[in-house]
Amino acid sequence: AVIAESARWGDSKVNPPRTKDDDWKPAISWLLNTYFPTRTQVVLQQLIADNLYPAISPPLFYSSGQEVRENIFNLQPGDTIVLKNTNSSQTGSLYYTLDGSDPRAIGGALRPSAIDGSDEAKVIIDANVVLKARVKNGSTWSALHEIVLNTGESLSGIKITEIHYNPLPDGDISGTEFEFIELKNVGTTSLSLAGAHFIEGIDYTFPNGSAVAPGGFVVLASNASMFQKRYGFAPTGEFGQQLDNGGERITLVGISNDTLLTVRYNDKAPWPVEADGGGYSIVAKNTNGYGNPDSAGYWRASLNINGSPNADDIVTQVKNKANAFLPTEFSLSQNFPNPFNPSTVIRYQLPVSVHVILKVFDMLGREVVTLLNEVKDAGYHTVNFNAAKLSSGIYFFRLETSTGFVQTKKLVLLK
Repeated sequence: AVIAESARWGDSKVNPPRTKDDDWKPAISWLLNTYFPTRTQVVLQQLIADNLYPAISPPLFYSSGQEVRENIFNLQPGDTIVLKNTNSSQTGSLYYTLDGSDPRAIGGALRPSAIDGSDEAKVIIDANVVLKARVKNGSTWSALHEIVLNTGESLSGIKITEIHYNPLPDGDISGTEFEFIELKNVGTTSLSLAGAHFIEGIDYTFPNGSAVAPGGFVVLASNASMFQKRYGFAPTGEFGQQLDNGGERITLVGISNDTLLTVRYNDKAPWPVEADGGGYSIVAKNTNGYGNPDSAGYWRASLNINGSPNADDIVTQVKNKANAFLPTEFSLSQNFPNPFNPSTVIRYQLPVSVHVILKVFDMLGREVVTLLNEVKDAGYHTVNFNAAKLSSGIYFFRLETSTGFVQTKKLVLLK
């Protein structure tokens, strides 16, 4: 479009007419190779003069005597990175971190995890790491110099083994607070996930030092405190965003942005439909993650309500951990969807085995239908209510137990 406009307006006053090869490409080359490189230092000096950029330079990084200018640098485990303070007369001292944090804490103080490298520091790199460094002179900090160091470790042993995208609520606490994703190291050596991050589905970056032992698990939850309340242990980390109940793609990439795993789960058959609000998670059929996670055939519904985070989903595990997944109180949840037409799902939870009566009433208090009148085991339960024969309007559903628990909620039928 730019070339076309140049031909339309500029060529009327130029003879011979300009061409892409003779005029356009040389102009672009001059901007990229001559103008911009020169302007970088000019603009920096202007910013320094206006006190908008520190006057002291950040540290430089070297490998085998050569300056490293890349944002992502590949090296071998055991290689050394040298950090140097190149300011005149070694103004200030360099500080660096290996935990992914900024050496400069918010407000300008020195972060406790920052390491004093003086004028020069030699750092041996054994695993993937994000190295961050600054020079500090009095209360003045240089700009941050950050580099991703990739040791080339293969992470093919990392598999995704469980996704809980539509969990049951806990009373008035939404089910979205109990979402989680489980990864497993199916290899024979410990693997570092430092710098690995999700680019689709959820928002989470593994900090430096994140290692998974052979056969070990990583569990990331949407709400760490709610997860611990339900399962009795803390997750590895807490992710941002929410998992889509209708299905979406989840993609994890390594420290060098290479794809480690990707899956687009779904709530429709042939994917396990029990996981769509029924309280189950989807788990890998094979505990070692063999197969393609992007295929429905890789997955099945978990054997237990609420899934089996941090463990293989097998019968013995379910038996050993069954009590950990039982609710601690009686509760009747709001039906979903609401309003509905003509079907909706009613969920309730029982901490013990009791006789349960679940009925639906109209606005005048008249009984419309009895959905349950029987003994139910402790656990999380769902009931499908089909109101195809009823008229539009407001109704109420009530749960009663033989222990005296009674709870009523409103539902709206729209046709």
